[in-house]
Amino acid sequence: MISEKGFMYPITLVLLTLFLIIFTVSIEQLLLERKMLRETRTILTEEHYLLNSLTRLEKDLQSGSVTGTREVHYFKDGRVECTIDNVSSSQKKISLTVILNSGAKYTSHGYYDINLKKVVKWMENN
Repeated sequence: MISEKGFMYPITLVLLTLFLIIFTVSIEQLLLERKMLRETRTILTEEHYLLNSLTRLEKDLQSGSVTGTREVHYFKDGRVECTIDNVSSSQKKISLTVILNSGAKYTSHGYYDINLKKVVKWMENN
């Protein structure tokens, strides 16, 4: 007969090490997915607030109800600060800054054509 003394300890150690490696990789993947979910949620919230404010501002500019050069739109998780500057007699520059309650900032710029009554150029900064 073959001597089996000392056989169970190495097998148990290998199986335990294998289990711990798989468990660690799974936990790391879970943490990475949570982080990506938070970042994705922040980006989508910024984009939603930006689009909503731009649409609202464009309608106000079309109707001529914009009185000043600065507006602030408040939302549930933040605000959007809008600045309107005259570039020429037929164009206005619109600067939008999204500021979330979490501290994230997102800035974008656009040009509104008074004759066409719509935003003609758009640039986003991070």
